[in-house]
Amino acid sequence: MDEARQVDQQTSDGQWNSIQMSGFSGFQMNPQSPSNELISLHTTQDLKDMFLMDTGSTLSMFINESFLKDIRPSVSKWQMSTNNGSKQLTHEGILPGHHEMVHYDPTSIANIMAFCKVIEDPTVHWIVYDSDVEDAFVINKMDGTTIKFEQTPGGLYGFKPQAPYIA
Repeated sequence: MDEARQVDQQTSDGQWNSIQMSGFSGFQMNPQSPSNELISLHTTQDLKDMFLMDTGSTLSMFINESFLKDIRPSVSKWQMSTNNGSKQLTHEGILPGHHEMVHYDPTSIANIMAFCKVIEDPTVHWIVYDSDVEDAFVINKMDGTTIKFEQTPGGLYGFKPQAPYIA
């Protein structure tokens, strides 16, 4: 997570904390709906059980602890900014098969893989999106395996992980 900048933020009790500013992530909600449903038409459980590829995020963040190992407090605090506001991220974990720590926040709504972080992964050979062939992002790994993020009925690109991606 190398594109962050250090800032100081004053808390409500007057204390100052040094935090890392980074990232953008978000989902669209339907405020007209009585249940404020996700426009993507996914339930919270759907989102908890899959990884989403997000070309608009600059950080990867997970809500499902079963995908991560060694969840612990972050060495530095990160501020996630979205169209709906900001949130401090305080924990991180190891995602098996991924090259760097990812953020962990069980109060968020989805497991997000930032496209920009996936392409930096040294185990990734290349990523293909060819709508003439299929509506999916296909990650081709150096070991010859592939991971396919297919478009869901709600318009998101998701991958339902199995071993070895479950901690």
